[in-house]
Amino acid sequence: MQKKFNLRLPSFVYLILVNKMNKSFFVPSLCFLLLSAAANLWANWMFFNEKIYLAGSVSAALLGIIVFFIVSKISLVPKRRLPAFFLAIAIAAAEYILASRHFKVKEQLPQKGVRSGVLSVTEQRYNTAAVIETLAEDGSPMLIQAYAERALSLNAGDIITFSGSPFTNSLNPFTKQLLRRGINCSMGLNPGNCRIEYKARPGFREKIKQRAENIFKRSFSDDTSALINGLYFNDRRKISKLTLLEFKRAGVMHVLAASGLHVGIIAAVPLMLSALFLVSQTMGRSAAFIFVALYLFIAGAPVSLLRAALMFLFLIIQRAMFNEKNPFNILFWAGTVILIISPHELFSLGFQLSFGATAAILVFFKNINELFSFMPAFLRNSLALTASVNIVTIPIIALTLKEANYNCIIGNLAAIPLVTIFMGASVVAVFASILSEKLGMLLGWMTDKVYECLKLAISHISELPAHFSVPDEMSVPLLALSCVMALIALMPVKKHKRIQSALLCAVMLSGGALLYAKKSNIDHETIQLGEGCKIIRDMDSASIIGSIKGYEHSEKVIEILNRRMARNCSIYIVNPDYENILAFGRIVKQAYVNKCVINRDFYFTNYMRGFFALLEQENVEVTFLKM
Repeated sequence: MQKKFNLRLPSFVYLILVNKMNKSFFVPSLCFLLLSAAANLWANWMFFNEKIYLAGSVSAALLGIIVFFIVSKISLVPKRRLPAFFLAIAIAAAEYILASRHFKVKEQLPQKGVRSGVLSVTEQRYNTAAVIETLAEDGSPMLIQAYAERALSLNAGDIITFSGSPFTNSLNPFTKQLLRRGINCSMGLNPGNCRIEYKARPGFREKIKQRAENIFKRSFSDDTSALINGLYFNDRRKISKLTLLEFKRAGVMHVLAASGLHVGIIAAVPLMLSALFLVSQTMGRSAAFIFVALYLFIAGAPVSLLRAALMFLFLIIQRAMFNEKNPFNILFWAGTVILIISPHELFSLGFQLSFGATAAILVFFKNINELFSFMPAFLRNSLALTASVNIVTIPIIALTLKEANYNCIIGNLAAIPLVTIFMGASVVAVFASILSEKLGMLLGWMTDKVYECLKLAISHISELPAHFSVPDEMSVPLLALSCVMALIALMPVKKHKRIQSALLCAVMLSGGALLYAKKSNIDHETIQLGEGCKIIRDMDSASIIGSIKGYEHSEKVIEILNRRMARNCSIYIVNPDYENILAFGRIVKQAYVNKCVINRDFYFTNYMRGFFALLEQENVEVTFLKM
């Protein structure tokens, strides 16, 4: 029995007065508000004492309260209230754990020459990231983030000794997330400072991934194989930087993140087979979850995929036990489980975007879709989905990455159908290649053609001038526009749907119009870094000229290039000494560079040999001039 929320009477008093379980179960609204706000204030004030986290957390808490009241209006059955309460407890507990962990950060360095264990390994584009458990100077256990050269070929389970010099993690945006995970130090490993005492065999996950990669290489072209690896296994190492840049500029980078679309395709295979062979629904769903769980394990369980897999699991359980489905309930349980497993995910951008976008779809999509009911179904659904997600994601990305991308409106219309067709065709081609190599190659060729169409569409969309850098003074207006969009989306849909939908579109696009007006001021700019380095930007081209001294200057250059996302980037190295080559090498690794002009008066040393190997790997055009 549904009962409307009583805002005039404190909910905890209502609970005392109403004792029957068939009545609506209320999470105490006043207590919920006070406890959430107090937990966010206290935890974030202590956690690195940063005002940006303080303000952001209070805003998130207030937004959570608003969403909670909305959900309360939508879903009032007793068991549907409980997940919201447990999610609030999980968030408060995660912040408490993170705040407490900050005070336990070890100031001391690890012991050298001690046998240490490799806990996990992640293959990256240029090296291998490994989490190592070792002993601190006082003999207590501690964790280190190591970046190992590929020559070491580390596996999870290896026992190593190292003699390098780790450094404690400073408080920059990247190392903060390491500290939240309890990792206090970082270091580089190479065959000279690391010795493997015991070599573990590659695990089941590594063997499956290697076998899948071999099938991809046999069935598809190199570019298609690289994109399939990125789509299914979250492995973007072999995708060209230009392709990644175009996906980002087109506003469809999210399709490369393993998430609900991937879970849907993986689960569809056993569900269709069970329907074909007249197997019971329970057996079909159980087989589907086994497939999804295996895929989650092989892909390394990124947070977006873990969220989708948990939601699928809770959907199966809910249908089996209650013969009903409630997406809010499922989302809250998934968030609670992830925060119990990994409290540090609360502050990760992936967690915030994944859960924020899903919650926005659940809250806003139905109303917005009804507003656009006069449009064709494929256009209406895509626009409603994009508008719903943008209400939450645009302010988050603007505040964290200082970017806003309105190409996604057109990008989602073209990319989502093509990516769905591409992924479906690749799955069929892979299974066919297991049965018949020739049939797999034929279907792989057809998948290659779909990829060419996808790449062509993404390339054209990425050229549209609707991707912007967000100046600091524009963050608040974008946040305000998102709030106005939310209010319009939550208004009851009346007779004047066209006017209401036009107003929603106008508010959504007005943010892009404001940023476009600002963009003319930064399309042509010259940025001076120190005394010897200059960055010259002209529309989609950028040139870095001179000498870069130190880590901070190189990081500043990388930030500017990644924020502006120039399609043509040239570096001019006047003085090719060790410090400059090290800095420019870091730029080539972390930003898109397609041309390098270097002073021909240099000595061919080991560091120059490594730099030229890097340029060759990234297909950077090299020119030698007298400077």
